[in-house]
Amino acid sequence: MKTSSVFDTSIGIRQYDDLSQLINSQYVESCVPSFLALLSTVLYKHTYNEVFRVPVYSYTNLHTNSNVEELSKDFIKKSFVFDSNINYTLDELSKSIKCTLESSSAEKITTNDDSVNVLVLLSEEMLSQQIIDDAKALRQMTKVEFVCIITNSKQLVEISFLNTDSSRYQLIPEHLYNLANNIEKNPTHCIHSFNILSPDEIKQQLILAQGEKVKISDKPIYKNIEFFAATTPNTLAVSAGQKNLTYGQLNCEANQLAHFFLQFPIAIGDKIVAFLPRSTDIINAIFAIHKVGAVYVPIDPTFPKERILAILQEVKPQLILTCSEGEEVLENIDIPKFNLEYSAEILNAFPVNNPEIKVNLDHESHIFFTSGTTGKPKGVVATQGNLVQYLSSARNKYKFSSNDRFISTARFTFSISLFKILTPLYVGGSLRIVDRDIVLNLSQLCKELQGITVFHFGPSLLKQLLPYIEENFGDFSAFNNIRHVSSGGDMVPPEVLEKLKKIFINAEVYVIYGSSEISCMGCTYQVSRDMVLQKTKVGKPHQNMSVRIFDKYGNMVPMGTPGKLYFAGDGLVKGYLNLEKLTAEKFIQIDGERFYSIGDIGRFDSEGNIELLGRDDFQVQIRGMRVELPEIEYYLKRFPEIADCVVVGRVMEENSDISLIAYLVLKINSNITAIKIREHLYKFLPDYMIPTIFVKLDRLPTNHNAKLDRSQLPAPNINNILVSSTFETSTDDIESVLIAYWEKMFKIEGIGVNHDFFELGGDSLLAVQFLIEVQKRYDKFIPIAVILERSTIKDIAAIIRGDIIVPEMGNLTILKQGDVLLPPLFCLYGVLLYKDLAGSLDIENIVCSVYLQEEIDVIQKGVNSQEFQDFPNVKRITQLYLNSIQKYQQQGPYFLCGESFGGIIALEVARELIKQGEEVKLVAMLDTHVPGFADRLSTWRKAMIHLMNEGMGSFSAKVWSKLINKDYMVRQEGKLTTKTDSDDEFADVREYFRKKAIDTYVIEPYDDPVILFRATQRSDFEPKQIDLGWGEYIKQLTVINIEGDHLGILTKGYVDSLATELSKYMTL
Repeated sequence: MKTSSVFDTSIGIRQYDDLSQLINSQYVESCVPSFLALLSTVLYKHTYNEVFRVPVYSYTNLHTNSNVEELSKDFIKKSFVFDSNINYTLDELSKSIKCTLESSSAEKITTNDDSVNVLVLLSEEMLSQQIIDDAKALRQMTKVEFVCIITNSKQLVEISFLNTDSSRYQLIPEHLYNLANNIEKNPTHCIHSFNILSPDEIKQQLILAQGEKVKISDKPIYKNIEFFAATTPNTLAVSAGQKNLTYGQLNCEANQLAHFFLQFPIAIGDKIVAFLPRSTDIINAIFAIHKVGAVYVPIDPTFPKERILAILQEVKPQLILTCSEGEEVLENIDIPKFNLEYSAEILNAFPVNNPEIKVNLDHESHIFFTSGTTGKPKGVVATQGNLVQYLSSARNKYKFSSNDRFISTARFTFSISLFKILTPLYVGGSLRIVDRDIVLNLSQLCKELQGITVFHFGPSLLKQLLPYIEENFGDFSAFNNIRHVSSGGDMVPPEVLEKLKKIFINAEVYVIYGSSEISCMGCTYQVSRDMVLQKTKVGKPHQNMSVRIFDKYGNMVPMGTPGKLYFAGDGLVKGYLNLEKLTAEKFIQIDGERFYSIGDIGRFDSEGNIELLGRDDFQVQIRGMRVELPEIEYYLKRFPEIADCVVVGRVMEENSDISLIAYLVLKINSNITAIKIREHLYKFLPDYMIPTIFVKLDRLPTNHNAKLDRSQLPAPNINNILVSSTFETSTDDIESVLIAYWEKMFKIEGIGVNHDFFELGGDSLLAVQFLIEVQKRYDKFIPIAVILERSTIKDIAAIIRGDIIVPEMGNLTILKQGDVLLPPLFCLYGVLLYKDLAGSLDIENIVCSVYLQEEIDVIQKGVNSQEFQDFPNVKRITQLYLNSIQKYQQQGPYFLCGESFGGIIALEVARELIKQGEEVKLVAMLDTHVPGFADRLSTWRKAMIHLMNEGMGSFSAKVWSKLINKDYMVRQEGKLTTKTDSDDEFADVREYFRKKAIDTYVIEPYDDPVILFRATQRSDFEPKQIDLGWGEYIKQLTVINIEGDHLGILTKGYVDSLATELSKYMTL
């Protein structure tokens, strides 16, 4: 394309002769509107803005004002709106622009606030120095970067551009010319659908977007394990807790499990669900599954039952590998199960040699489930070849070797877990698997890091870990052993990457970007130590992968321009399980190559690195997990009082994580509450998919096309979120300070003094954090139990001032008021746990919950504190509970109850009261079993139960003969298998606290009556003892069956039955 300088280049203008000639020759009847149509289309291609306004300036008087301030008098400003959602031809768009400019009225000239940083200057005079000066003055006034001058004299349109330093706009003239030429060939096509890039630009992008071509191994990954088992059998492969496996042991155990699968029988392509917690069992399972050509499908036992059942319905597995955790969920599932926790005797009967099964790279390898738009999770089906590409990409790029030691903290249901757990074994290194309680304990996690060389953590964990290290380590030499650190999943903030460089001085720092559909290894970016990172970049493609950035018509976009990211290459998986239509929609053919649309918006920087800008679809990243927002909407709409809804992910404040916000249109006269909605959603969705805030709207906003416009959804504030109280302002400094703290904690502005803590989204963990802050600032201790009844700022401030006196009840909370002349019912070891029970009891007695503030204080100090190590002891805990009870009630008779561990405390408190000569009328144990009850069955008996449930036909006579001659028992350490009543970090540490206490507990005989309320929904692998093991210790034991599971008997739907039976024993 020819250009000529009409004036000296120092004046700063370039005129494009070819472009002017093309416009004049093709569009003589409407040269100016046609050019504006072309210009706005190219601007759309450069900005990715679908709708924007283009300002057009024309002269009223030429050169009558000499200063910029009065320049507006010389021009009329009009504008037109470009909307890429309307499929115009060039002719149609030209006519629309012409009509708009002729009919619209003049606008005020202001600093440009349009979405495109450009203006157009029209003149009917010949191009002159005065016009150029005016254009520069307009650019200075409106603060735009790009100015186009159109002079239309004697029916000849000339097009000129002020020079710009912005690389974003330098190619616009050439792209205008390319667009005009392409339209000339197909004038009836939609103007937005044309390519504007030159062949040279396309070639440049193709080079930048292609990863290195590497020939990958034709052997499945388990062959590497077999190699290391043969060559370095005594090298440590995996450790978890106190268990270590060498490569030789790992391969032998995996082989025995694989031979069991073959005998079952499992065939190539069969699906095996791993319903397992973090342990070495999961590693054995993966390799055993792959050795027989089966498909590994992990499911988290902590998922809601509805989600687990939905996944099983989709997969239809031939076998489920289980352990004791979460077994009750699978009780009525008609699918064969095999419990790895008690499998040693069975598996020892099988060979340890490598199975001779021919597994090739086209065979399916694994299925990971991600959030789905229809309310159902969707399964991503990958092959053995995808897995080899996955691991070899990591090995080759980051130079991993047998000297590397990895740490795994992720749930095994996320596809990135394969990077953490399989990469070290693929290269002959070692893997350390850590439990959830270690991840929560930053001090312990730091100790673990000092023994490894490689870690990959998500941004959410790093945002907690890195500040902790900065505050608690004088220097960072303790981490000099670490040579590789990486992050991904969410968009990794630049400041997090900078801190990684600062702390881990010997480590290379990388961002890893991808998704399950491209086997995670899509792009990677090494963070330079020579410069400060300003933007989130994900770098360049991994080996055998390529990336394209397209507009919505499948055209490549200009360098530096946003567009949709598409990946091709060996990492692309087969598709989605049982979802052919979705697979065809997301995996598309472009120029004969299969691409996957990952759903992110990005652009190339000047060096060819991809910069991420956000999501294009309705997915968000929560704690590193991709969440399909329509799935949450699906379950919200199942709530009868919700007429319509939309869920979005937003960053509520700078540097914070994404929060899920649900916008609801409620039906007329709805009395719905946020608490009720959360209770509904918890039945179907994991905790990370529950919205933080619920906003009520009269209607969902729409754009001019009557489509939902998410950009118009209002920010949450106290006037639109779902609360039952009206706003009331603060009256003093204390209330103002507390409001400010709540607004920061809940990320909501406009909170009043009478808004309820729990309606705003408060829970027990936030309550503890809030009350700790109150104590720090005002030196006023408020028991956590108080916030149950005094849950507004008005009340908390009154307590701080002394206007409200909190009764000296110590660790007691009144759950239900009653007759003060009657002895109360004490519910031990919980507060919120017993709330539904108290409300359902038909008794006149006061109902109190008892929970130790001392325990909360110790747990807050962390599991490594000396106080934590000394505190967990049943006798000590019993004495503290006894002291709390006797402060409130000095003499009997006493009524005591407790759920799970609380039942043990109730029994021991009763024992101490009886020693004092007091009368105990009731000891009610709510589904409390003796410690170690689940482990009382021998491995042999559990194997028998398993075989009777799943069938004996899978065992040959020879194997069965071996089994029946095994007469020894493998006994495990006693452990309490209770569940916590919440899933937050506080509950995780509390669970560890209880396990530590029970380790030293010795049960003594008890001669007085005890009522045991037993949940009917139980694990097959518990002993079939109705008394849950108490019969040998308690002489006068009465057992009453209650419908429900361990915690379910205390929840609505089941608690009424428990309350009815319990009330019968509340008599004097």
